[in-house]
Amino acid sequence: MPNPTNATQRVTQRFWRVLLAGVCLLLAAASVAYYELDLRSGKPAERFERAFSIDLRWPLDVEMMRLQPSGDLASDVVVNAALRGVPGSVRLEDLSPRLRKAWVESASRRDEELRGARDLMLDAIATRPGWAYHRFLLGQVVYAAAKRGENADPVRRPDLWAKPLSWAAAAAPGIDAIWVALGGAYLEAWSELTPAMRAETPAVLRRAFLDQGFVSRSFLPAVAALGRSEAMRLLPETTHLLDAAAQAFSQEGDVQGAALLMARMERAERRERAADLREIEERYRLGEVDRLRTACLAWVSTHPANDFDDPVGRAQAARVLELWPSDRQGSWRSDARAELVRFFLNGREFDVKGETLARSLESLSGVPQAVLARVKLLTGNLGGADEPARGPQGVDASEWTAYFVDLAKLELKRGRAREARAALERVSPDAREECEVLLTRREVARALRDGAELENVNQRVESLRIGSHSAEAALPSLQATLSFCLDAEWAKGRVLTLEIEVAAPAVLVYGWDGGRSGTLSALEDSSILRVPLRGLSGWRSFSVRASAGGPVRELRAAMTMLEPSS
Repeated sequence: MPNPTNATQRVTQRFWRVLLAGVCLLLAAASVAYYELDLRSGKPAERFERAFSIDLRWPLDVEMMRLQPSGDLASDVVVNAALRGVPGSVRLEDLSPRLRKAWVESASRRDEELRGARDLMLDAIATRPGWAYHRFLLGQVVYAAAKRGENADPVRRPDLWAKPLSWAAAAAPGIDAIWVALGGAYLEAWSELTPAMRAETPAVLRRAFLDQGFVSRSFLPAVAALGRSEAMRLLPETTHLLDAAAQAFSQEGDVQGAALLMARMERAERRERAADLREIEERYRLGEVDRLRTACLAWVSTHPANDFDDPVGRAQAARVLELWPSDRQGSWRSDARAELVRFFLNGREFDVKGETLARSLESLSGVPQAVLARVKLLTGNLGGADEPARGPQGVDASEWTAYFVDLAKLELKRGRAREARAALERVSPDAREECEVLLTRREVARALRDGAELENVNQRVESLRIGSHSAEAALPSLQATLSFCLDAEWAKGRVLTLEIEVAAPAVLVYGWDGGRSGTLSALEDSSILRVPLRGLSGWRSFSVRASAGGPVRELRAAMTMLEPSS
């Protein structure tokens, strides 16, 4: 006899299966209907691109349009393409006849094209009202049409383009392009803006100024609209943005404005250097080797060591080199670590630990033997340093001069004057009259109480002390460089007095041995700069470069005693 309970269960299961099948059929039908709707919603964009030859002018955009999941998003793509003009790098005469015809016809039908683009965007907003990009494009289209119109009603009625752009900016505050478009339109139509729009312009520009390209293009118009002080106040305290504005001032001939911004740049750069170094320290603390290496590379790329050639800047560069992972091999010619090593070996050896330099060189291939030997000396490894220097390949080579001088100085510190003289005797004959060699020979002669040698060397050192120097700027760097043999004993109490002649007012940067140690505003034809010589010795070069304005024409220098009052 059949079980009634089982029969009921079978009926129930059949019911649910039928119901589920019906729901699936309804969903499938809805999907097909929605797909058909999407296809139909994309037709206006397709008609627009065919009507105005978007497929010929911007074929990649059309391909992208066809990949969009809905018609309103497809409209975004073709309208964005329509807003572009002829690419600046393309000349119509270089195009094929068919493509040239498409661009010429587009130009003749530009007003009609913009009206069609406006209608597409209005329909897109109706379809997806919360999508900020629709309103962004609508505002751009209306503004582009306004600038072409004979009566320019939309310009006299800026709310027609400002409202959609403002709404888009509020809805998508993270999209730079919206703020750039709104800020640019406000500046271009400044005379027609309502008082309320003018009142909100500073906030708009403050956000738009986060885009470096916008700063380069629009900072001077902002100065014209708001005044120099207000426009400068709106700039973020970021090095590359301040630099873009300073360059705009420089091109305009406003050297005072450029100087003010460059002073802010220096403060911003110091903050950024310190912050980026803290990031490196944190990556080192956490043992994140890959991220540590990336952070070190980014630091030297963004903050070249010679940009701040002062005790703080050198200490920061030395710390970066100290923390740099040594797990990957590099090349002496191209590795960023090698650049730092060369920076310190150029008269800055005592601003970094010898062990740091040695560890860096262990990870580099192709390091010259003379460099390896010098670094070993800095670590106190005298025996290991001198071994390669005794080979026949190095004795007469001029690149070993710095090593033999360093070796002689080290021997003097150890009270071994005869060994110091022996080290100098290994210097190439062509280099024995060089500044640093002569100064070291003098110290050795004093230690050995060799009066004849001391008198001879003193005469030669004095012959290198030229009371005045001059150099013309070397184009195209707009930089002038003077080189000196500095005798630390003689230079004590003296200053280097430089007269800098410029072709036009300029902001000058200057420093020793390829580094930058200071900035000077030269607002007259010539300016005077006084640089203390305390602590400097050997053959040194001093450079002056026009960072804004200028260029530098000539650099003249003299070494003079300090005035008693100074």
